[in-house]
Amino acid sequence: MTILSPYKRAWLDRALISITAAEAGPSALELDSAPDLDLWRPQITVIGELVLEGDVRGHPILGNNTIITSPVIALDPDDRWARTVSSWYRLRRHHPREGYVHRRHPYLAPFLPPDRAQIDRRLQVYIEWLREMDARDRQARGRADKDGH
Repeated sequence: MTILSPYKRAWLDRALISITAAEAGPSALELDSAPDLDLWRPQITVIGELVLEGDVRGHPILGNNTIITSPVIALDPDDRWARTVSSWYRLRRHHPREGYVHRRHPYLAPFLPPDRAQIDRRLQVYIEWLREMDARDRQARGRADKDGH
């Protein structure tokens, strides 16, 4: 079993913190300070992660721009908020699926945006995969420590 690199371990730790935050749900303060994502739609990356594409307003780094988020950890059933690996988003208008034209982007797979059932299943599998990756890395680190490496 291979130990994750420090970079991958740090990213996984951030994802696990985001999962815990998403399970608790956003506080009013977190939502009030979250950037808005308008005319958003779910997309699948070329490596199979769920992301959101849309027009962000008030992002602390990206400002006001059209963006593709980091991988999604949770999506509110009522489409009021989303939690990604890196932050919360307040969701505004959902981009309609009708008349969808895929925006060519090297990061996005050329699929129709997933429907809600596909989103929910993809999120469930993704979280299970992240937790399994964490367990395997911890196990590998424990073995390495035990063997004196």
